[in-house]
Amino acid sequence: MIGRIWARRRAVACYEQGKAALDREDFDLALAFFREATRLDPDYDAGFTGRGMAWLKKFCFAEAIADFSDAIRLNPARAFNYYCRGLCYQGLGEAQRARADQEAAIRLNPVTHPCDRRRSPVH
Repeated sequence: MIGRIWARRRAVACYEQGKAALDREDFDLALAFFREATRLDPDYDAGFTGRGMAWLKKFCFAEAIADFSDAIRLNPARAFNYYCRGLCYQGLGEAQRARADQEAAIRLNPVTHPCDRRRSPVH
């Protein structure tokens, strides 16, 4: 139990460092921190989300899809991962898969999700 708690704390610390690197647009450093976060705690969905974002920002869509898919497997209720994976599918020209993920994101979070403002009741 203590080992798992320690691993999660270290994974969160790596995730935070990865986020900071991502904000500075140092995508390779961000990837290194997110890789370490997922190595330390393979059940930490945010680590996969962060790594997916770094891949997405590098236009490495296939790698990003794999990470967003892992994040979805670990936390299927998080709309953001579907939205981002949909962007990756769109980048690969896979319109049907992109639309399916966008619709999933809207179903999970119809009010605040940015993927289709026309269908959101706030806009």
